[in-house]
Amino acid sequence: MSKLQEIYDGWSKYMLSKFNRLPEEDRKSAEKRLSLCLECPLRTKNRCDSNKIINNIKGCGCFIHAKAFSKNSRCPLNKF
Repeated sequence: MSKLQEIYDGWSKYMLSKFNRLPEEDRKSAEKRLSLCLECPLRTKNRCDSNKIINNIKGCGCFIHAKAFSKNSRCPLNKF
């Protein structure tokens, strides 16, 4: 899956979740991934901060709520 497809997938599922239109399995998976992001030292507000570096790994710059909904997106720190 290309990065553009990952972004589209994440945002579309994020929006579906706002209208309670996302399958339960996808919602639970995203919640689990998001819980990892919320505790991450690379996070600044709602982004994986591309200005932060942890163990020589730079944040990706993604909006973490949308990234959590894209099953094919990967965490720069390999948390998911």
